[in-house]
Amino acid sequence: KGEGEAKGPSKDEIFAAFQGMQQQCSQIGDKINELSMDVDEHRLVEDTLKKVDGERRCFRKIGGVLVERKVKEVIPAIADNKAQITKMVEQLTAQLESKKTAMKEFQ
Repeated sequence: KGEGEAKGPSKDEIFAAFQGMQQQCSQIGDKINELSMDVDEHRLVEDTLKKVDGERRCFRKIGGVLVERKVKEVIPAIADNKAQITKMVEQLTAQLESKKTAMKEFQ
């Protein structure tokens, strides 16, 4: 075969593509772990606040600003946030599985 023939990607290009896939999987896994810890924190706060009188005031950080609310106003917001984060974890987990499958096929 002559050097002028183009017969697909080189070994270096294949290796770089595979490393890129591994890095993407690692980043997705890190994000899943981070979000899973957020879900646990939301669950802990939610469980704690459920034991408290709903009229009691509490503080919540929204967009970097600390605001005062009543417990009964905060619990639904925390539950909603927890549900959204859980949904994101599920989506990222599916994406990670898809990438891992693609990596296996790539090998």
